[in-house]
Formats: sequence, structure tokens, C-alpha cells
Amino acid sequence: MVTPANVAQIPGLKTLGISLARVDYAPYGLNPPHTHPRPLQRRRFRLPEDLIHFQLNVEKTKAVAIAALSSQNPGVITIANAVFGSSLQFQLMFLQRPSKWTEGG
Repeated sequence: MVTPANVAQIPGLKTLGISLARVDYAPYGLNPPHTHPRPLQRRRFRLPEDLIHFQLNVEKTKAVAIAALSSQNPGVITIANAVFGSSLQFQLMFLQRPSKWTEGG
């Protein structure tokens, strides 16, 4: 779940060129591939504008991430929605081999 803190929630951010987002991940949760059309993200590293990226919680416990963005209204484009028009959320199930499959079967 993404909780934004941008100019829509905090009007005082207008003209400051900053916003934040808190991302709560379920165990093995995924923030699907996406891009931000306007900002450069300020985390422990910088992401160039329009770079497609994703985040994955690889642990069996919940996780939280805080993203600082250099735009008062960063926007987000989820790649699957943009390319395929999908409104379904990504799940990792299709990337994992079911346990009933066996080698050579």
C-alpha cells in the first residue's frame, strides 16, 4: 500500500518541489514496475526521470520504505496499466513453479 504525502494532501508543499511516499509491503510483497514522469527520486540513490523500477520485499515479514521525490506532484505510471491496460495487481504466483511439478514432468 502506498501512502502519498504530496501537494494534494499537504497544500503547503506547493512550490517547494518535494513530496514523500510511504510504501508498506506485505511479506514477499511487490510494488510493480512503474515510473514517475516528473521527478528525480531521492533515496539512498538517485533514479533518472522516467526510469522504470520496482521494489520487492524478499523477506517473510512486513517491510516499510520511505521515498522522497523532487516534485510536488510526482505522478506514477504503472507499466502494465500503460502497456496492456490492465487494472489487475501483479502477483508473484505466476513466477513460481508450483510444488506439484516435478523435474521432467
